[in-house]
Amino acid sequence: MFPEYEIVDPGLYEENEEKRLGGMDYCMKLVDSCNALAFSRILDKVTSGVGVEVEHALASGKPVYELIGGGVRRVSEPPVYISIDETLQLYDEWEYENFDELEAEIQ
Repeated sequence: MFPEYEIVDPGLYEENEEKRLGGMDYCMKLVDSCNALAFSRILDKVTSGVGVEVEHALASGKPVYELIGGGVRRVSEPPVYISIDETLQLYDEWEYENFDELEAEIQ
């Protein structure tokens, strides 16, 4: 979808000690290192971390795109996003709804 860009997914850095120690500060540095930001929603919601990353990217003048279905749309305003507690609850809900797929991947 973005062949000219290297994809950096902060979610893939969960085992990274710098991210564990730095938290969102580390994620902001990742955003700063990128030319653009693309995000998607989980169960139609923007999580707290993604919302903060989008705000930071827009404030830095970086292009921001939302991945929607098979398409992309340019974003010029930060999306409404949920709180940290709501994000944790959303992840639990998502895992519950996708448990069979996750279990199949593990095996």
